[in-house]
Amino acid sequence: LRTMETANVAMQAAALAGDVSVAERFLEMAIEERLAPDIISYNTLMTAAASSHQGGGASREALGGGMLAGVEQWFDRALAAQLKPTVVTYTTLIRSASDDGNMAAAQRWLRRAVDQGIEVNEVMAGTLIDGSARHGGPQAVEEPFQVLAALRVAPNAFAVTSVVSSAAKRQDLEAAQSWLEWGIHSRVDPVLATFNAVMHAAATVGDQKAAEHWFDACVEAGLQPDIISYTTQIDAAARVGDADAAEVWLARA
Repeated sequence: LRTMETANVAMQAAALAGDVSVAERFLEMAIEERLAPDIISYNTLMTAAASSHQGGGASREALGGGMLAGVEQWFDRALAAQLKPTVVTYTTLIRSASDDGNMAAAQRWLRRAVDQGIEVNEVMAGTLIDGSARHGGPQAVEEPFQVLAALRVAPNAFAVTSVVSSAAKRQDLEAAQSWLEWGIHSRVDPVLATFNAVMHAAATVGDQKAAEHWFDACVEAGLQPDIISYTTQIDAAARVGDADAAEVWLARA
């Protein structure tokens, strides 16, 4: 390891392979060779800890039972090295807290990022909202939207798509439709992925009319349906035994 850049590449490769212990060893080797780890080094270990549910080689139980503790451990080490956290640093913390179901911590890290002058991006906002939808239900999503509003972060298509997709994955058509309608009323420019998500939710629960309604709404919004849009309509028709409609959609695709 002649340079810190080389060490970082080695750590990233190990982290991508899911071998956190090897990534940690490369960090130790860099320090032993008197190289100075940078924020990229610690971001890599944070990401690895999140993806593997490990932290600094310790078990989840030793770290309090969640991935966030492991990620925060590497964050603390970065601060101890007097390094300045980046948007990647805070995004990893927010995602880890969200995946752990600790939305209070996710909101806390978002506020801290803003306090440190980090500009909240679509990924950070979407992660917060999606986590709330997954762990607290549709109603719980209102709180992070309020948090974002208080931080003067406007809702965007990514955030709306995140919460609609989360509801769709739970086969909660009512929630998916409500959030899409909310996005439209909030003047968030809709994207095709959002409409496809709610169409998928409708097809999954066997509501063919709702699937077709949102296909039409998609077109009215000026968007061009793609192969996913059409295959979802075919699936919706097939699920209710409407072979004629399925053939029509197949011909239109």
